[in-house]
Amino acid sequence: MDTVFNPILGYVSDEYAKDADEEMHKTYDPVIESLADNYALIEEVIDVKESDDYKNGSFTGFVTDDSEFTLEEGKEPAVAGSLKKACQISDALVLQYYEETDKEKAAFGHSLSDEDWENISEIKDVYVDALFSTPIVAENVAYPLLQEIEKELQTKGSKELFLSMFLLTECFLHQGEPVPTFKGKQDAASLHAVVESLDIVTWLNINNIDIRIGRRRPIIRYLISLKYKKEVI
Repeated sequence: MDTVFNPILGYVSDEYAKDADEEMHKTYDPVIESLADNYALIEEVIDVKESDDYKNGSFTGFVTDDSEFTLEEGKEPAVAGSLKKACQISDALVLQYYEETDKEKAAFGHSLSDEDWENISEIKDVYVDALFSTPIVAENVAYPLLQEIEKELQTKGSKELFLSMFLLTECFLHQGEPVPTFKGKQDAASLHAVVESLDIVTWLNINNIDIRIGRRRPIIRYLISLKYKKEVI
């Protein structure tokens, strides 16, 4: 993977790892604890009690309090425990959902509602968020990309158009609307005018609502801070 987009940790010290681990647990332990029903659902779907591992006692079911995070320089953040195992199953089931035309067959003979599938998918979303979305980790893994963006923004004449297009695109995606097409420099003013009319609170709230932008959150905070000349938390 291109090093600019590869979400690996560029710097890790003992102190950083300790602080990051504390922040990840503080932020996401309550979220992971809320996955108890999601875990029970996938256990039912894959008939876990019929597995050899369950019968011989080597696997007793998914729990919500066994997450162990690992942070090593040059590697992606990692987690061991039920969350990782459940994510692997969630990912496989969701892939099967899209590949298999018979949804009951995709669920191994179980009849699942759309809400059930959303609950299965939520597990992998929480997994990604827990690993990459806490500020101390997100800013670390996004640093190479932020450097590229900073370089682009320092190019004469590109800052306003680049920033405006990015924010406008995010706005339309967030609202579930098609992104309009703008061409040429003459539309830069139009773009800028639209962005200027946006409520900054809307952008600050992006970091707290469930729209699953995951690893791009630190970039959005960074770009907003550049535009509004203020620190964005």
